[in-house]
Amino acid sequence: TVLCPAPLSEEEKKRIADVAKEAYVLLGCRDFARVDLRLSEEGTPYLLEVNTLPGMTELSLFPSAAAAAGIP
Repeated sequence: TVLCPAPLSEEEKKRIADVAKEAYVLLGCRDFARVDLRLSEEGTPYLLEVNTLPGMTELSLFPSAAAAAGIP
């Protein structure tokens, strides 16, 4: 199930953002990418994949996440 935006605490959001940013930088990504993660019941983020060419249709996850973040 995809929830966008996900109902997360500020602490969880920060941990996830830190993992996503670190992966983005370490992999040498440029411009944009979709970073897929899962959060354990204990609150540990697990990186699944970094997609440097995410779908951009109306139903794709990347545009939905951007809209939820206030990016038109």
